[in-house]
This record gives sequence, structure tokens and C-alpha cells, in this order.
Amino acid sequence: MSQVPLLPGLSQIEDENVQKVFQTIITYMNQQDNGIQTVSAFVDRGTQIADSAQPGNVGQYVVSYQTNVAGGATGVYVNIASISLTAGDWDVSGNAVVAPTSGNTGFIAVALSLYSGNTSTDHQAGDNVSTADGPSNFGSQAGASIPAWRVSLASTTTVYLKGYALYTSGTIPWNGRISARRVR
Repeated sequence: MSQVPLLPGLSQIEDENVQKVFQTIITYMNQQDNGIQTVSAFVDRGTQIADSAQPGNVGQYVVSYQTNVAGGATGVYVNIASISLTAGDWDVSGNAVVAPTSGNTGFIAVALSLYSGNTSTDHQAGDNVSTADGPSNFGSQAGASIPAWRVSLASTTTVYLKGYALYTSGTIPWNGRISARRVR
């Protein structure tokens, strides 16, 4: 086992005992009279049991599911679902499936956006937009997913899951989920 010196004035501590090292550093810093007292106040405020993290804490989860949302005209973005997120850093994900009632759909896109409705203001393919070939005939389905899109917010903001389809006829009902987990 190797010995690692931590800070001047501290004895060496074995490097495999990480928890003890961390505790020793906190104790040392709390003994100093230089205003670094807040270091020991850091707490990972997630959860360690099979429940949900409290609102405002790391790990908080927000989700919305919607089914049979009417699609707009061909080539128009429509809101499928939305969630309201408070200030902080979030990983937002979404997926949506379209199942045309007739005709065929040549192309679909799914987007996560800070803007409602038929706009692509903040859309970036490969980041918060995913595309797929549409279902080729009635009775088929097609879908697209966005695994994680990082959103940093200074105030409470609504985030939208949007769908876009190019189709020949019929109606385009969307089913979708948007979810977010607080990372900071």
C-alpha cells in the first residue's frame, strides 16, 4: 500500500481508504480559521433508497406522458407533451411514436425544445432532434427518441416534446413521453 500526503501538517493516509481521506480533509479545513468552514456543508442531496429525490434535490424526476395527440398539417411541428422545470441543470429526454390512420408518412422528427409549437428556433440535429423514416402504410408505427439533452435554466421554464411529420393523407396521432432528471 502506498502512502499519500494530503495537506501540510497532516499525517500520511493509505490511498485505498477514500472515505477516511475525505473525512480527514474536512476535519482539517474545519479546524482552520480562514473562512473555509462551508466545505463540510456539501451534501449530495439525492436519495439512497428506492424512492424519488425531493423537488430541488439532485436526482429529482419530472415526467409527462401523452397519447393520441392530434398531429398538425403535414410539415408542421406540434406539441406532444411538456414539463415545467425549475432553475438548475437538467438532462431532458423524450420519445414519440406516430401511427397514421390512413395514407403513408415519409418522414418524422421528434424534438425537445424551449419553444412551443411550429418553430425550430433551438433545434439541433443530433442534439435535441431525432429523425426517422415514417411508417409506410396504415397500421404501421414509427418513432424516434432523444436520450438526453442538457438544459441549464436560470428560472422556471417549460420544455416541450414536439413532433413533425410529412404525410400524404389521413390524421397523424402522436404518443409521447418527456422526462427530466435534475443533475445539479
